[in-house]
Amino acid sequence: MWEIGVDEAGRGPVLGPLVVASCAIPREDIPLLK
Repeated sequence: MWEIGVDEAGRGPVLGPLVVASCAIPREDIPLLK
């Protein structure tokens, strides 16, 4: 099973720049990040 995270920041394409990032990692590898 995978853990997937997505985040965005900004005001959107109408009012200014928008930045989007995502990350996917196998659930068994999560302890390696801590």
